[in-house]
Amino acid sequence: MKKRETLAVLLRNKILSLPAQTRLPSVRALMRQYDLSISTVNSALRQLENEGLINARQGSGIYINARKNTRHIAFCRTTFPSLNAQIKELGVMEACTRRGWTMATYQFHPEHTDLMFDSEIRADGVVVMPEIANFGYAIFKTLLTSAMPLAVLGCDTQLLKIDSATGDDTAGLSLILKKLISLNHSRIAFLSTEPHCYEVDQKILAFKNLTSLLDLHDCPVIDCLTQSGQASGQTAYQTLHALLKQHAKHLPFTAIITCSSPGCYSAIRALHEQGWSTPADCSVICMQDDPLADYYIPSVASLKWNYLQFGEECVALIEKRLATKESEAARCVKIVPELNVRESLAEAPTKSTISNLKFRKSRNKSVRNNHSAESS
Repeated sequence: MKKRETLAVLLRNKILSLPAQTRLPSVRALMRQYDLSISTVNSALRQLENEGLINARQGSGIYINARKNTRHIAFCRTTFPSLNAQIKELGVMEACTRRGWTMATYQFHPEHTDLMFDSEIRADGVVVMPEIANFGYAIFKTLLTSAMPLAVLGCDTQLLKIDSATGDDTAGLSLILKKLISLNHSRIAFLSTEPHCYEVDQKILAFKNLTSLLDLHDCPVIDCLTQSGQASGQTAYQTLHALLKQHAKHLPFTAIITCSSPGCYSAIRALHEQGWSTPADCSVICMQDDPLADYYIPSVASLKWNYLQFGEECVALIEKRLATKESEAARCVKIVPELNVRESLAEAPTKSTISNLKFRKSRNKSVRNNHSAESS
């Protein structure tokens, strides 16, 4: 987080804990207190002024504005870069903006054992990404004991008695499997690319149950054994590359469903390096939506999630908690996806097609060997 953003967060939370019309320290005082330049302090103050939290009176000072029905939401995520998390963060921010609320983002690292959540921070509610909830972050334990309404964005936490908004993975998998069956696929693999947690285990269970109900019997689960903090794309590539080496002459499946976008692109790469083509030999489809999926070759089929709706539902859950004094049972809002059919999805190969593909595969390998010989 940049220095001006860090200062804005600190001042925002201080402002929310003070009454309206309170005079804040001067720019010079803030520079000395936080050891920052005048441009950094002014930039942070401009941000707070744009949010309507303060107003600067020339010759008098900086004062806290009166706030009517204004709420402040804290959004907690990991420090790991994630396009998925950024899109969901925007969804929460939009939901807050529509209500005239403010939002601040806090990032946490799994190796940090301190609470990293300043005791002075005051928020009316907290939205937490699933990684924070699933992998033992200290901040999550702190939030569980706080009085602030809490909602988890991206996994079902009703068992923990916490409100949540998440995607309906069973409905999503059902859409994918029915589409693959319509394309004559019967040998479908599930590539589990995410670290094990309750939510991931539920996806695997849903895949097993649905394939059984649909009378699909040759459908393996390929577990990449990804650990928290590891790149899912790397573990997916290594796992699938090793598996395909063992099945050099015959693919054990005609379609792969992956949990994550990085895992999906890694699967296509592993297939390609072993001489198999997507989608001619093997279709690939992802459960996670990626705005860049249209620009890959081939473009990647995926579930389409309305991530802005995730943010809206989470903020709505907090809004209901703030309006209700009596404690109620935890609620989970399930969001149903649509299916984006793209180039990585095609008809299952027939017997005659498979023989042609085997010829092409051997030809591709000989071409690659010739290129290697020429370069050496």
